[in-house]
Amino acid sequence: MALARFKEYFLLLNNLDAFRFGIELLPSGFLSPELIRPNELRNVLDHVNRKVDVLTVDGLHVLRKEALNYYCMHEFMASKSGREISYRYH
Repeated sequence: MALARFKEYFLLLNNLDAFRFGIELLPSGFLSPELIRPNELRNVLDHVNRKVDVLTVDGLHVLRKEALNYYCMHEFMASKSGREISYRYH
């Protein structure tokens, strides 16, 4: 029982450390999969792409539709308002 609790505690600390590191990288322009999982980011990109297609504004579209592209980018700014984090890509 004690060993199982120690393992849980260690895994929790490890996950918290990875999350903290991901937050610290945001101001430098690095998006970590620890903050936004690839499947969640892919769902958001698909949703945004569908909404943009409905707008039918010439030249307006999602340039990079693969979630993994956003983990390698350095051309974005992050801001926080309350509990929400917003990203603006250049």
